[in-house]
Amino acid sequence: MDGKTFAKMFKECELVNKECKSTDIDLIFAKNKERTARKINYQQFMSALAEVAKKHSMTMQRLEEYILPHGGPVFAGTQADAVRFHDDKE
Repeated sequence: MDGKTFAKMFKECELVNKECKSTDIDLIFAKNKERTARKINYQQFMSALAEVAKKHSMTMQRLEEYILPHGGPVFAGTQADAVRFHDDKE
C-alpha cells in the first residue's frame, strides 16, 4: 500500500479529525515504511494501524471495527456526456 492509498483510507473512514490530522497520518506512514521504499507491506501496515489507534486513544480491535464496515475505496470520477457524432455509430 502506498502513502496516498493509506491516507485515503483514513479520510474515507472519517478518522481524520482534530486528534489525528492528515499530516499525522503521513508521518505515521513514513515512520513505518523502509527508508527507500514507497510502499508498506502487511507487517508495516499493522504497525501503522497500531500507531493510529494509539493516536486516537482507542484499542486496535475498536479501530478495526471502525474501518471494516466502510469496505473498499470509493472512486468518484467524472463521466463524459454523450456526444452525438462520436457515440452514434450509424
